[in-house]
Amino acid sequence: MSAHWIEYATLAATVAGLVAVLAEILVRSPSALAEMVRDVRAFAEPSRPTPTFRAIKTQAPVTSAAANANELRHAA
Repeated sequence: MSAHWIEYATLAATVAGLVAVLAEILVRSPSALAEMVRDVRAFAEPSRPTPTFRAIKTQAPVTSAAANANELRHAA
C-alpha cells in the first residue's frame, strides 16, 4: 500500500463532494448551473431586498402575578 493513501482518500472524498453538489444543482434547477457559469456576480446577488428587522411583540406583558417577576412573595 502506498504511503499517500490518506491523500488519495481525501482527494476522492473531495471529488465525490463536488460531484454531489453539481448533481444536486442539476436535479433542482438545471438552468441555474448555466446562470452560475455565465455571470457569477449576478447569481450571487439577492433577488429581492433583504427584509428589515421589525420588532415583534411575542412576549406577554409582565405583571406582578408573573412567575418571573422577581418580586419577593411570602407564603399565605
